[in-house]
Amino acid sequence: IKWAQGKYFYAIASDDILMPFKTSLLVSEIEKLDDTYAAIFGDALMINQQSQQIVVDNEMRIFLAKDIKNIELGSTKNKYYKTFLEFFANKRNFDFDNTTNIIFVESADQAILIKQEIEFFNSNSNNFSVEVLLDDERLPYDNFLTQTNLLSQRFRILNLLLQNKINVLIVPILAAFQRFSPLNFLAANSFQYKVNDKFDLQSFNQQMQMANYSRVNQVVSVGEYAIRGSIVDIFPMGSNNPFRLDLFDDEIETIKIFDVETQRSIKNSNQKNQQNKQNIITEINLFPLNEFSLNADSCEIFLQQFANIFHEKDYKNSEIYQQISHLVNKKNSKSKVENDYNFFAGIQSYLPLFFENLNTATLFDYLQSNANKSINFIFTNRQNLQLQIKNFIADLDKRYNFLTVSGNKFLLSPEYLYL
Repeated sequence: IKWAQGKYFYAIASDDILMPFKTSLLVSEIEKLDDTYAAIFGDALMINQQSQQIVVDNEMRIFLAKDIKNIELGSTKNKYYKTFLEFFANKRNFDFDNTTNIIFVESADQAILIKQEIEFFNSNSNNFSVEVLLDDERLPYDNFLTQTNLLSQRFRILNLLLQNKINVLIVPILAAFQRFSPLNFLAANSFQYKVNDKFDLQSFNQQMQMANYSRVNQVVSVGEYAIRGSIVDIFPMGSNNPFRLDLFDDEIETIKIFDVETQRSIKNSNQKNQQNKQNIITEINLFPLNEFSLNADSCEIFLQQFANIFHEKDYKNSEIYQQISHLVNKKNSKSKVENDYNFFAGIQSYLPLFFENLNTATLFDYLQSNANKSINFIFTNRQNLQLQIKNFIADLDKRYNFLTVSGNKFLLSPEYLYL
């Protein structure tokens, strides 16, 4: 820009072709505008790999950037769109309101960047949901649990897909290969509580047990809940703080955030009104502690299916089989079991075994759960994505073969865990 000496600055990429009429057209259009407009952008010619022009239509489109952030689109016919996505939907013939659009990208960083760009250019649109579905950030068969914040985020996004509330979902391509909990598991173990909702303590207690939350006298850790008269405390998966539900008879009167150390509601010093100083919120969403349950029934299913798959080997001497058997015995004897998930190294590599008929779900199962919306698939770079998929499959097979040869006889083969 420091080299520019004229009234306007015009930039062009080194691999673009400057159309002779484009500069004069842009200048003539921007001269008609007042000083509140910061920039103007011309539409581009599309070419194939042989540098031959691909004709989409014959109309020249012009982007107008007003105050930088509010993008509009006009043409020589004075046709305007309020947001960039309105233009994109028009040009690509997409209906963002009645479709779910899946953008496959190469990495998590690229996914987050695209999300930020879409939200920036579409800041004028209300109730438009753009989400990123991240992968586990761990190698296949790694012996540690997926981070709770990643699991919580995944549950939230999959739950939104079930409710048909996502317009654009950006997915690093390898995340699309993972298998998730079946739809009925997430639906049965996800709960929402709102102020003024009816609240039944007995039903709530059953729901928390289904989601594998532990009932305690005082809540201090994630996955715990306490019931003390008309006060219910709960520390949900993925939350930085626990919540306190104050009941009035059989209704939720208020929901507040509280501190685990002081057990007092957290104050908000930014609020001037003394009556509103406590962090009072209107609703909370609760998701299961993990992608599977460790209740007695699920563990029995695990043991049976583990035996079916590894029946030709001495499966009863497997460490994971013995751990699950020990857990079943403790649960059947009514012994108290704490922090179940923490002492099973690599347990998430056995996800299908906790469900009947090895029933897991993929991203595409969640997408197809709602027939009211059509689905658009967008690929950022097909060639790079195809190479990434090819390398992932090859690396996955190598890792599985290496681990089994190294002495781990009880690994599920890749087809149980990935597409």
